[in-house]
Amino acid sequence: MPFDRIPSFSIFSISVRFSLIFSALIILRSAYLLLSKKINLKLTVPDKFLLGFVIWLAIIIPVSLNLTRALSVFIFTLFAILLAFSISIIFKKEYFKPLATALFVVTFIVVGFGIFQYFGDIFNLPGSVTGLRERYSWSVFGFPRIQSFSLEPLYMAAFLLLPYSLAATQLLLKDRIYSSKLLLSVIFLSSFAIFLSVSRGGIYAMILSSIVVATYIIVSKKGEFKKALQLLSMLALSFLLSLVLINYLNKTPSAFTQGKKGTSAFVEQIQKTSIGDGDERSQARNKALALLNENKSSYVVGIGPGQYGPYVQNNQQVDYGWTIVNNMPLEVLLETGLVGLGLISLFFVSLFVASWRTLSKNKTSIINFVIVGCWMYLISQAVQVQTYSTLYILYLWLPIGVLMATCRQDLLKNKHVNKKK
Repeated sequence: MPFDRIPSFSIFSISVRFSLIFSALIILRSAYLLLSKKINLKLTVPDKFLLGFVIWLAIIIPVSLNLTRALSVFIFTLFAILLAFSISIIFKKEYFKPLATALFVVTFIVVGFGIFQYFGDIFNLPGSVTGLRERYSWSVFGFPRIQSFSLEPLYMAAFLLLPYSLAATQLLLKDRIYSSKLLLSVIFLSSFAIFLSVSRGGIYAMILSSIVVATYIIVSKKGEFKKALQLLSMLALSFLLSLVLINYLNKTPSAFTQGKKGTSAFVEQIQKTSIGDGDERSQARNKALALLNENKSSYVVGIGPGQYGPYVQNNQQVDYGWTIVNNMPLEVLLETGLVGLGLISLFFVSLFVASWRTLSKNKTSIINFVIVGCWMYLISQAVQVQTYSTLYILYLWLPIGVLMATCRQDLLKNKHVNKKK
């Protein structure tokens, strides 16, 4: 999942990467099992809302200004949703531990490469060696923003929040299937890299999701308060280490920092709330709201999938592609209307309700780990999507698929028990 830029190659404007290849294999596998009737499928309530959202996307394609862009966004979104659905019908709870272990292992690789990027860029290694894009080199802030194998620092942060959430959940829960040393290592390394990404959305998402889940686990008596203090200590330690690194290894920045250097530039950047008129994200939000107000009907039906870019760029694609709102709720509202936003919101609400019921009925350590860990990640993404708006990123839909699978299996188990009675 984290290798969404390095390594990858393009075919017909599609970036082919490991996650795309293996996602396609998962979808094909589930399709084979369904067609051969080796799996009996029954749609759950979350399935129906998700299906409704896909159908709505297809219905509003004709209203789009740029049909090519609309079709591509529809296909990408459909692919991501099919991945989650496919995972939900082939996933088994015994898969979760090896998958979590794989995520923890790859965290060390991702963070290690990110640290190499930081030192390599500071000591003037070329971008062809570090893999760091020019816009994230030291020339902007005086220190690099690491992105590891990802397209952008915020996407690296979005990925690392998944192993971070699983490790933090495991640490907090009383019943653990991993050693505390491993969990603390994953928490420290992933949070350290998230701080070095200088992704405000990622940093706030990590902190707020930690507070919410730690509070839930302690209040529900599923965990220990001293473990919450350990989690807080790891966050504080990783933040302090990032400050030390930036303080002693930095260069003279561009005018972007307005004279601030090192830790002053770092702290100033992560404290920004993105509400100033000069901020790019604020400008994008204002443009999106202006488009909504120009035609009130777009509040209901939207302007079509992926159409924000064509509207604000006069339907002319530039070198960097189509611009986005960088705020997922607002972009979904603009492009799919209240109907689309309502359907996807109802999907998440129904998924939460279904997983809550499953959690309340199943007290096993693995079920607690699966559900609460995925909750923590989705809570973090609820915060981070205020700063990005790519609905079809695959590492968002993996934990969604796992939650759907857990709820589906619980439903089937209950029906089996009822039949026996």
